[in-house]
Amino acid sequence: MGGRSSVLAVVDASEAGPVVWWVNLGTAGGLTGRLCGAWVLGEGNPTRVADLLAGRMVLATSAGGRVVAGSAVDTRGAVDPDGTLAAVIECRDELQDAYQARVAERTRSNAPVEPTWPAMPDRLDPEAPSVVDAPEPLRRALGIARWFDRLCRTWDAIEGQRLARNYMRVLGGPNPRVLPVAVLGTPGR
Repeated sequence: MGGRSSVLAVVDASEAGPVVWWVNLGTAGGLTGRLCGAWVLGEGNPTRVADLLAGRMVLATSAGGRVVAGSAVDTRGAVDPDGTLAAVIECRDELQDAYQARVAERTRSNAPVEPTWPAMPDRLDPEAPSVVDAPEPLRRALGIARWFDRLCRTWDAIEGQRLARNYMRVLGGPNPRVLPVAVLGTPGR
């Protein structure tokens, strides 16, 4: 993700107006946590919407897509949740293959410890994410934000397994990697 923002702006809209929820997709840590901001904005606040989306990756619901298009702001592109989930699974599988190769070259008494991989979240439907404990204007945006939070925690656990094994560190370096986000293009532009 380079030096640019690692914050995903989840965008929805309701009768109350545009809804924006930020999710930090960068490496774990920081003072704000993963879910790092939420706004329900009135319809007459396009400047604030533009400020919240500028330079950020975006995932918009159908209603949120109209908000993004109306903002006429440059974003870092539309995040593809299916592509992002597939990239995480691909990385996990690559690490599992490295483990299997290591097992094949070791003797039984000197076998490496098998990694414990976390369960993957189910596929995300941005129009109907799973969340029940939120007021209606926030429900979809919060459901999407929580899905990405779960995916980031899953990724952090995968990276923990990778970093705990010398033979896996060569597959990404000595430091935790950021979530492999799939970006489709610039929404609404």
